[in-house]
Amino acid sequence: MCVSQIASRERLGDPELAADLRRWASDAPAKLEATPGLLRRLPIPAAAGGPHGVRMSWFLDVINTRDVWLHRVDLARALGQPRPTTVADQEAVAQVIRDLDTDWSGPPLTLTLTGPGGGTWHLGEGAPLAHVTEDAVAYCRLLSGRSDECTLATEGDAAGSVALRSARVLF
Repeated sequence: MCVSQIASRERLGDPELAADLRRWASDAPAKLEATPGLLRRLPIPAAAGGPHGVRMSWFLDVINTRDVWLHRVDLARALGQPRPTTVADQEAVAQVIRDLDTDWSGPPLTLTLTGPGGGTWHLGEGAPLAHVTEDAVAYCRLLSGRSDECTLATEGDAAGSVALRSARVLF
């Protein structure tokens, strides 16, 4: 889908592209709110990779929002521009880590994410076997499958960082 969206706009100049993006961005909230309740209540099949028992509303409200958040990160990086931080950073990262913890099968550990959206979370059941530290945005990019720029500084059992590195969360 992204490839076709890019191809359809490749001949637009900067002013036209900016106007097109503003139009899509301004229409998005109303279109999301207008999604029929019947569609929002549809279950998402397990094969789609979401948490067990989620409905289409989860995809529309959570996945769509954090995908846009990570696209902002990607665009800022691609353009070599600083990315303004907002309250969305904290919420997006917290949602991602909640989903990670929902399906966590690795050893119990403490995960500290630094930078915008950072915080500290306990993953798994029981006393933590390791404490792992990483930049929040870098780790979200890893979880999305976009990159592996993480060092995952680990104190304790290294199995925790191995599990964190191989984990994936939908964006």
